[in-house]
Amino acid sequence: MTHFSTSAAHDLKDVAGEASASGLLRYVHAAKKLGVDGEQALNLLGLDQQDIQNAQRRLPAAIHERLLMALVEQSQDVLFGLRAGLIVQPDAWSVLGYILINCASLGDAMARVASYERLVGELGVSQVEPLDGRICMSWHARVADPQVKRHMVENVLASWLSFGQWIADTKRPPCEIRFEHSLPEGAKSADYFELFGCPVLFDQLFSGIVIDHDMLMLPLRQADAGLLQALETHAQKQLSALSSDSQTWRLKVRHELSRQLQNGAINKSEVAIQLGVSGRTLQRYLRLENTHYQLVLDELRQEQAELLLSDPTQSFIDIAQALGYEEVASFYRRFKLWTGVTPGEYRNANMSE
Repeated sequence: MTHFSTSAAHDLKDVAGEASASGLLRYVHAAKKLGVDGEQALNLLGLDQQDIQNAQRRLPAAIHERLLMALVEQSQDVLFGLRAGLIVQPDAWSVLGYILINCASLGDAMARVASYERLVGELGVSQVEPLDGRICMSWHARVADPQVKRHMVENVLASWLSFGQWIADTKRPPCEIRFEHSLPEGAKSADYFELFGCPVLFDQLFSGIVIDHDMLMLPLRQADAGLLQALETHAQKQLSALSSDSQTWRLKVRHELSRQLQNGAINKSEVAIQLGVSGRTLQRYLRLENTHYQLVLDELRQEQAELLLSDPTQSFIDIAQALGYEEVASFYRRFKLWTGVTPGEYRNANMSE
């Protein structure tokens, strides 16, 4: 049975967001088919191929936004996001895509998007609900920049349409498409009608695809109940892993550094290796969060130093070694830089208090 949400299921506030690398691959592959050099856009952003080859890897939302806009600028196409979305790529949505393929009907597939879309990314959230006697599947983007948001929303809705028609083996168009944004400069309403195959409305309260109820019953070409159950079990495990690891890169680095400090040695290269990225890529992710490796390390060391200095049984040599310093003098200099006082002065003041 198909179940639909009648209210927003997700909170859109205070979202930094990550998304699967499969989204970047989808942009690059679509760009190639549209005659745009996706590799060049990757290079412009300082991305390595290894950064996007693993579909399970999560990358900051800002990376996805910047790549999309780099491709838009290269293509000089005001409708690049939309055209890229209309290119069917069955493997683009990773395990979510395979779940949808194996559903019994189009309605069952639509109902599962909201449940598992976080596996693809946190760039937006979807809803499926009744609308004026029909059904509307809407998408609410977690993107602030208006230009990026427009291309991304058009890309998502176009992807839904092309993928839905492919898995249901139908060319039947939706009743209408609705967009929050206005008709972009340089584009015509006729362009949208030609690409979507139905009326397209602008300046609406939300962005979504509107279909008739009977389309929910369309059978899918590759339905497999047994495989669907196995895929959903796998997806649930992935969602659980995401929930336990939904951290910023700053926190990921901090946790790895804490682990290294327990062993008394700091290795910057090892941090990147343990987090599954190159050193250059890790620095780029931290910059997107307005921080950098040394700052994260200094914050952690200062907190640990202040804690250890509160214990009078800990010598300055022991504390320096515990923080990964080879020389006590290096610890002294860094601590005074952080706090404005020497370790001894800090300990005396703390003991007095």
